Amino acid sequence: MTARYNLIYTGRLNALSEETIMKRVGESLDIVGLSEAANQRVQEFSRGMKQRLAIADILIKTPKVAFLDEPTSGIDPEGVKEMLDLIASIAREQKMTVVLSSHQLHQVQQICNRVGILAKGRMVVEGPLDQLGKEALGGGRFRVELQLAEITSALVDCIKRIEGVVSAERSGDLLLISCLEDLRPQIAKAIVDNGGLLTQMKIQGYALEDIYMKYFTEV
Repeated sequence: MTARYNLIYTGRLNALSEETIMKRVGESLDIVGLSEAANQRVQEFSRGMKQRLAIADILIKTPKVAFLDEPTSGIDPEGVKEMLDLIASIAREQKMTVVLSSHQLHQVQQICNRVGILAKGRMVVEGPLDQLGKEALGGGRFRVELQLAEITSALVDCIKRIEGVVSAERSGDLLLISCLEDLRPQIAKAIVDNGGLLTQMKIQGYALEDIYMKYFTEV
């Protein structure tokens, strides 16, 4: 069976008129980039092409919500990028809510604006990705990790007074700072002005892995 006929069959199963079916088949194949392969047998398709055809099958029905389960599974890196771009464009241009189920957390972070985390069979947290990221990093968007020759209370208090710093806490021989933006220049200046000796500084933006581990370990 060809890609085109697969979609025609889906349209008929959903009781669409022949005129509507033909119109949507052409549009859907074009959106997913399979127009030139429309008359090719699906058995000859690559894994990535089959995944895109599955999305075209969804588009034929023009749903308000689409559920995608591991849509990038078994696809090469270039195909993964194309698939993620396709999913994002469909959500944006078709005004469709896409519920994406995936273990590839870095991919989820690339295209999703809300995240729900399941652990031990239940939803443990759900919300905007930015909000969950701030919670995972102590309230800020960035975490700065400092290694100093000596961490004094006066220095910690000085860093806490920098605008945009949410928190500054000791962790062994490290000072962990949560901040709303990249404040490394201001932090370094505060250390020098207070006579401190900075030996190492690292910055990290939140990652979905951080959010997942925070809530998974709390269950």
